[in-house]
Amino acid sequence: MKASICLPSHISSIGQESDRHTMNSLTDTHPDADAVQVQLLRQASVAQRLNMVRSLTRVAVAGSRRACKKTHPQMTSEELDVLFVELNYGHNLAERVRQRLMS
Repeated sequence: MKASICLPSHISSIGQESDRHTMNSLTDTHPDADAVQVQLLRQASVAQRLNMVRSLTRVAVAGSRRACKKTHPQMTSEELDVLFVELNYGHNLAERVRQRLMS
């Protein structure tokens, strides 16, 4: 038996192809190309989708680290690591990382 979630009709249709371009006016993807991309994602196996997520995460992390290094060229590698943690995970965790690195 499949579990289902009851949502109001104005919410339950969000994300359907007919709503995708009206909700996000920042896209430059043609609706036909977008439909193909959605279809390909739906056809992809779980492993393929997880590989895509892992790859996108790797790109995002690398970009964030490059930006840290570019804006703070005077920082050491360890200082950049702490800055990355602070920007992405918060001050408290960054302080714990900093303390761990100092010990």
